[in-house]
Amino acid sequence: MADDDFDLRKIRERDDATAVAERRGILEANIAFEAPAYVWMAVQGAVLLAMRHPQFTGPSLDIVAGWAEQVTAQLVEMGALTEAEADDMWRSERAITAGMRADHQGKPIIIAEGEIVCIGCGCTDRSACPNRCHWVQVDRAAGVGLCSNCAKEGD
Repeated sequence: MADDDFDLRKIRERDDATAVAERRGILEANIAFEAPAYVWMAVQGAVLLAMRHPQFTGPSLDIVAGWAEQVTAQLVEMGALTEAEADDMWRSERAITAGMRADHQGKPIIIAEGEIVCIGCGCTDRSACPNRCHWVQVDRAAGVGLCSNCAKEGD
């Protein structure tokens, strides 16, 4: 019997608590990966697209969003993105994902091409706030705006 076989059997026989603790330690370890900026921009774009899925919620979304923000900071630091580009990207992304997650009734919605999404609550041209609202500020090029209800909350 090879030593590897013996080790595998020992690992399989461990109690669940030990296996979970070991797995947690492995999962929390950092993985170093070097790639050109354009690769990181492509990976970040794919991650941001995945974050738009209506069922991608909870702690996993928070972890992935935090990682994507770290990648953005690195891209700014290396000069691949400007601060303004990064700010615009995240402002648009937050508005899009807020609107795509759910409308005010909790139903998943998809933002139509050219539709404006509120950066505060995620309401849209087609799905206004329950107590009605209107646009106070709109950036049609970015597809975002601020509705009257969110503008009141910010006062």
